[in-house]
Amino acid sequence: MIGDVGEIILQIRTEAGLSQEQLGRRAGVLRNNISQYEHKGVCPNVYRFEDLLNACGYELIIRKRGTN
Repeated sequence: MIGDVGEIILQIRTEAGLSQEQLGRRAGVLRNNISQYEHKGVCPNVYRFEDLLNACGYELIIRKRGTN
C-alpha cells in the first residue's frame, strides 16, 4: 500500500514510464525537486501535486467520504 505523497509520485511516474527529468519538464518542476519529493520527505503543495499527477495521466479528485 502506498503510504505518502512521495511514494505516490514515484509510483505514478514509474508507471507512466517517465524519468524525473521528463516528469519535471511536463509539470514545470526541477528534477531535483521531484527527487526531494520522492526520497527526502519533502511534500509539494496540493497545486504542485496535481500538476505532477496530471503530467503522469492522473487526476486529483476530492470528495466527501461515503460518496461515489
